[in-house]
Order: sequence, then C-alpha cells, then structure tokens
Amino acid sequence: MDITKDIQPMTTFRNHSAEIMQHLKDTKRPVILTVNGKAAAVVQDAKAYQHLLDLAAEASAAEASAKASRT
Repeated sequence: MDITKDIQPMTTFRNHSAEIMQHLKDTKRPVILTVNGKAAAVVQDAKAYQHLLDLAAEASAAEASAKASRT
C-alpha cells in the first residue's frame, strides 16, 4: 500500500473519480476513502475483488475439508 496514493479523501474521489478508477485498474490495489480524516470506505477494482472472493472461497473449502478429516 502506498499511503500517498491509496488513501484519499472522499472529495478527491468525487472530483477525480476517473483518475482514481484508472489507478485501481493499473495497480490492483484498493483505495481507502476517508471522511474527516477517518477511513469510511474501500474501493477496489472488480477483477481484484473477484480474485479476493475466490481466495476466500478456496480457504473456506480447505478449512471445511480439514475439519471433516479430523472428525
């Protein structure tokens, strides 16, 4: 994570959404949006998010399989 580019105020996202969306696509890193200096939301490229969901599903399946083999 590059805090100078990956953490942005909500107003910057609102005013420069096209550039931030291109940044998401190029880097595959999420952007944390802040309101009043506090993290409020995370925006992520759809393909990177799907990859994260796939990894979580694989981990869940592996955990279930390991749990089943112990019993």
